Amino acid sequence: MSIASNSTVIILGSTGSIGTQGLDVISRHPERFTVTGLAAGGAHIELAQQAAQFHVSEAAVFDETKVPALQAALAQAGAQGVRVTGGPDSVIAMAGSGANVVLNGITGSIGLEPSIPALKAGSPLALA
Repeated sequence: MSIASNSTVIILGSTGSIGTQGLDVISRHPERFTVTGLAAGGAHIELAQQAAQFHVSEAAVFDETKVPALQAALAQAGAQGVRVTGGPDSVIAMAGSGANVVLNGITGSIGLEPSIPALKAGSPLALA
């Protein structure tokens, strides 16, 4: 599979090992990749820092009770214009939004569900 130049990327599980390693690779090739969405379980401070660094348009937390904390952390990190969503359905919707690549680093059976809409949307799915 060849990935086009300036590909849009969504990273599910962005604060975990797979997600942070994916972001590390992307940070070394900013001319090739644009991160449009990040999702995490609830690690709102790290997620906000990632959103600010990569200028994402959307951030989602699986634990919807963490949305207010994420919004506060985004403001603290200086990330502006980030659409914040919460709950499992928001992560699933992000996965199926049609990015050029979806990196799914969500472990276990929970990670399986967002893989299906990503594939239905025609996005190449990167799994560890």
